[in-house]
Order: sequence, then structure tokens, then C-alpha cells
Amino acid sequence: MGKNNWDIGLRLKLFIATFLMLLAFYIILLIIIPGSDFDFRHDIDWQFLIVLSVIFGFFGANRYKKMKIEIPITDKAAFIVLLKDCVQYTRLKIISQDNDAFQLKPKLVWTELWLWNEKVTVTIEENQAIIKGPGIYVEKLKIMLDAFL
Repeated sequence: MGKNNWDIGLRLKLFIATFLMLLAFYIILLIIIPGSDFDFRHDIDWQFLIVLSVIFGFFGANRYKKMKIEIPITDKAAFIVLLKDCVQYTRLKIISQDNDAFQLKPKLVWTELWLWNEKVTVTIEENQAIIKGPGIYVEKLKIMLDAFL
């Protein structure tokens, strides 16, 4: 699937997921409010739900764009220990590990259940570490690593 198709598909999935969650939340609130007779067609503010879904779905997908960064390192073994420590304090977990490569996956988050199945990969070379994956997780991992490097 091409990059543009991936972006459009992700944006549509985020739009639908947001719309359904807001609709469910809105219906629950209308049912809970005492003394209100619930009319599905007239009581739900459809325009409000669609506008919020568009804002989150289409503009929120930018957080998941693929990103690649390179971090210069001096000691490979020390960086591996640091990476393992930093991963514990993020929403990521290590799912596979080789000598020079790690695959990280987000812990349970609703968007990762069905929106995308991407993983963050960390490849460690002699003088640099290369981190690839969705931007939201790559940036958080870089911030954690930069704080300790």
C-alpha cells in the first residue's frame, strides 16, 4: 500500500473510530440524564459529532506518520542497557530482541487494536542507533534517550 493510501486509510479509520466512540458516549449521557425522553434522530447533535470526528480523525493521524531518526552513540553495550531502561517508562514493550536489533510494540492502547499494526524498530550499529516507526512513539523514545545520553 502506498504512503498516500496508508494516510487516507488511517485517517478514515480514525474518523470512524472517533465517531463511533463519541456517538456511544453521547447516547449514554442522554440516557443517564434524568427526565429526558431520548429521541435518536432529534436529540443527537450530528454536526458536532462529525466535526469532532473530522478534527481528530484527519488531523490526529499526523501523529502516526512513519518516522526515522538516527542517534549517535559511543558505547553500544551501554546504549542497549539504557534503551531497556527507557522502554520501561514509555508505553512501549520489547517484543523481540537480537544483538543489534529490537522490535517494540505499544502496550494496549485503543488505536493500536485495529488501526495499525506497526512496530517500532531500533537497530544498533557501531556508532549510531536507528529508530523507525510511528512518529508519536519514536519522538517519545528519542526524548527519553536524549535525557540520559
